[in-house]
Amino acid sequence: MKNITFLIHRTLACLAFIGMSALTHAQTTTNPANNAVAGRIEFVSGNAQIKKPSGTSAPVQKGSTVTEGDTISTAGARIVQIKFTDTSMVALEANS
Repeated sequence: MKNITFLIHRTLACLAFIGMSALTHAQTTTNPANNAVAGRIEFVSGNAQIKKPSGTSAPVQKGSTVTEGDTISTAGARIVQIKFTDTSMVALEANS
């Protein structure tokens, strides 16, 4: 019985550690204040803008980084392609 109790406590401690690690990872990867790079601009045709959470704007250029919390405006662009860090891609068309 003593061995089973020890095993249960040890298992619960491991699960708690895994849960806390996952929570910490989620907080650091989803908080826009961390300025984590979410992806890069692969292609742009026309004029587009990236607005940062701070309120500053910059023109979109191939190779520009996209960080969490950025807003991309494609009003003057025909298409903007973003490749995210997980290798997925998104194509934004004009006026999106």
